[in-house]
Amino acid sequence: MLRKAYRTVRPRQQKPLPDRLFFLHLPKCGGQSIDAALQQGYRAAGASIAHLDSHASARAAEAAGADLHALRREILHYHMAAKHSRYISGHFMYSAPAWDAFGDAWQYVTVLREPVKRWVSNYFFNKYKGDHHFKIDEPIEEFVESERALAYARSYVTWLTDGISLEEAGSDEAVEQAIANVERFAVVGVLEDLDTFAADCRARFGLPVEIAHRNRNPRAAAEQREELSPEMVARVEALCAPNRRVYDAVRDRIERRGSWLASTPPVSTPPATGPHRDR
Repeated sequence: MLRKAYRTVRPRQQKPLPDRLFFLHLPKCGGQSIDAALQQGYRAAGASIAHLDSHASARAAEAAGADLHALRREILHYHMAAKHSRYISGHFMYSAPAWDAFGDAWQYVTVLREPVKRWVSNYFFNKYKGDHHFKIDEPIEEFVESERALAYARSYVTWLTDGISLEEAGSDEAVEQAIANVERFAVVGVLEDLDTFAADCRARFGLPVEIAHRNRNPRAAAEQREELSPEMVARVEALCAPNRRVYDAVRDRIERRGSWLASTPPVSTPPATGPHRDR
């Protein structure tokens, strides 16, 4: 009788919940495949997942007459504040208020890609895809002179800072701000070395990360090269100089350490918040 009663009242043993993880998905950096791999570990643990629907957020912003990234920022703040949230992913920009309010509770993760390849992939994906979401109609010779082309080329700076305009994003101050922000992320990887990124995620979060390739570009690489003259490549390289500095800082750290992490990374420990704030 006593043994039966004990089994009845003793609370069930539960699996420990994984870290609260925020995957900041930079466009055209392999994010869909990485997001799916990270989500798998959280789904296996029965954890609550919040994934931003990019198309829905764009339509909602248009219907409300609101700025797209401002709307997404509020969505991010909501999910970070929700007690049940364990994993958030999507095309969110870095938010200084989110870091200040929730940075001690959430582990930040992102992946960058070689800037010129990312720019070219972004152009061809949006030019040749089947739907009209952010579609590009101009030939590359015209597009490269547009503001949107400049936005692609400075995306690491604008997405990894808060309140820095596209024009300011080419400055030393803005680039240094982006590097300082990303240096505080728990795990950062580069698309060209996903094995190290996966190993870092296993070491830091205990997540098994198996990354498959998704969201292939509708324009084959050989076809892309046919449309890219040496002069065009040089033009894109010049445009991407701010992104290059951020990417190189991330890649240099990984290559220098053999990992984004310190030599003996803490497991399940939130990153410390520092006194630095975006302007």
